[in-house]
Amino acid sequence: LFSSPGRIEILGNHTDHNHGKVIVSTIDLSILALVRKTKNHYLTYKTDGYKEMKIDLNDLSVKPDEFNQSIGLIRGILFFIKQNNFHLGGLEIITTTNIFKGAGVSSSASFELLIGKIVSYCYNNDRISKLLLAKIAQKAEIIYFNKKCELLDQMGISFGGVNYIDFRNCEKPLVKKMKFNL
Repeated sequence: LFSSPGRIEILGNHTDHNHGKVIVSTIDLSILALVRKTKNHYLTYKTDGYKEMKIDLNDLSVKPDEFNQSIGLIRGILFFIKQNNFHLGGLEIITTTNIFKGAGVSSSASFELLIGKIVSYCYNNDRISKLLLAKIAQKAEIIYFNKKCELLDQMGISFGGVNYIDFRNCEKPLVKKMKFNL
């Protein structure tokens, strides 16, 4: 059983591309996933109200007909995990969510980090770092989803909780966990 939250900025709206600072927090809207490892070479993804997606782990090439689609994001996450010398394996994933699309709470980043964390946990002893998972998700969104994005959304979700992030060095942002009580 896995969960991936949405995210909000408390201070500093998308300052990452300007090498600035932000305070970002996860929120209690999330994607919940029930996951089962399989012995085949496919990742199968099912969710409420959408067509099932099935990806052959032996075919992780960019597919322009998958731009702007969730299947493209999954394929991209898998490709970049493999490119970073981590393992892949068969999975069946069933999800439900209360994160609504287009509300500015990073539904796509939540989805990307969910897939990355599942693969990290199931096939890599949860050894893929939070920063690398965020960068993998960002690359997948840019190349496989065909949408320019910076790293803030993925970092906020990957690190969880409330964090101060300084993007002075975008290759290795400074992340400090904050105590924050509303």
